[in-house]
Amino acid sequence: MMTLDRRRTLVLSLLIASVAIKAHGQAEPTATADALYPGFQLPDLEGSLHFALSASQRVSTNYNGTGQTVGSTSIAGDLGYLSRSEVHPFSMIYSGGYLGNTGDATGQPSSVFQNLALSQVFQTRQFHFIVADAVSYLPTAPTTGLSGIPGIGDLGITAVQVGPVSGQGILTSYAPRVNNNASATVQRNLTGSTTVEGSGSFLIQRFVEGQDANGIDNNQSTGIGGVTHRIDARNTISANYTYSRFTYPSVSFSFTSQSANLEYIRQVNRRILVDVTLGPQRTAGSAGITSSLSLAVQANATYTGELSTLGLVFSRGTNSGSGVVQGAQINNLSANVTRKLGRDWNAAALIGYTHTASLPGLSAQPLLTDIEVASFQANRKIGNYLSAFVSYSLQNQSAQGFATVVNVQNGISHIVGVGLTYSPSLIHLGHQ
Repeated sequence: MMTLDRRRTLVLSLLIASVAIKAHGQAEPTATADALYPGFQLPDLEGSLHFALSASQRVSTNYNGTGQTVGSTSIAGDLGYLSRSEVHPFSMIYSGGYLGNTGDATGQPSSVFQNLALSQVFQTRQFHFIVADAVSYLPTAPTTGLSGIPGIGDLGITAVQVGPVSGQGILTSYAPRVNNNASATVQRNLTGSTTVEGSGSFLIQRFVEGQDANGIDNNQSTGIGGVTHRIDARNTISANYTYSRFTYPSVSFSFTSQSANLEYIRQVNRRILVDVTLGPQRTAGSAGITSSLSLAVQANATYTGELSTLGLVFSRGTNSGSGVVQGAQINNLSANVTRKLGRDWNAAALIGYTHTASLPGLSAQPLLTDIEVASFQANRKIGNYLSAFVSYSLQNQSAQGFATVVNVQNGISHIVGVGLTYSPSLIHLGHQ
């Protein structure tokens, strides 16, 4: 039977960054969000719930690439729940609120933002089943923090990922969109060290309002199959095949990507974990798209200490085009860090770079974008359950190529935010 630590690792991996859930039995982190972050934290004990409420004021220059300076008042809330069941755990994470714009916000109205992720695990002696769904409503492409909205005080909390990683989306002006990603995974233990796995996911993106025409609605269907072998307590290898199909409801166009990957996971020590996946990827489609062969990569390195955490991510692959173009190739590099600074101070930072290019053959003048994002936040406790924060974010996007149905941002935006967060202790539901 799977041990308690292994069950907990499986569930937490889904809560924190579930790209493809694998029960590798890796060592649990030695630091928790409670030790590093005074606000909202993801529940890490069975039968626990945590919530936080925040109020903030922020000012943004070149708001959403429009050249306007806009002030915003935000009311936001976060909620996380992990059920008591060790065998069939259920988890829920919610982040949402209201962003009220003032000042010169022509064409950039006030908006709500919502994120909800649900997961259910079913386990038997030989099989593990995981179903998950993540839905969001956002005024623009997400960038930082659990909510995806910079400057509201949730930097340092890892956003929930369900399904394949798609990388930082292209930044646009006000273009509200609904995303929903449903996934299902089944694992079968062949031996104590070897498992086979199959998973499928279906993602839809719909633009519901905005300037001019809406963005490009799109669908993504993905299937993954593979085998994983645990060499020893520190080393795990996998071989996987991935097939994705991208479609666009408004046009008779589609393309596919296929990749065969090898994955190596190394638990260097109880604090450092390295996970590298790479292999050839073939992209082909209709409407004159040029078939291409490239290298797909997903590489992660994490450090979890008593006072700090550090994460490095590099990804290279194909995505739907962020509602701006019909398919894109993307290279993304990012780093995030959290640090406890004394008894009452905590800090978090995220730095990222993304290069996106529309698929070859779609236009005589393809779209190219380069995005740099840097966000910093400092929190100070001012009571048992109350903390104050100040944050700064820089977003810079340069775009070249054909005009698109969504207004693509160009130039630098500076976002400064200050606010308060009320976050009581973790609530234990039932006996622990």
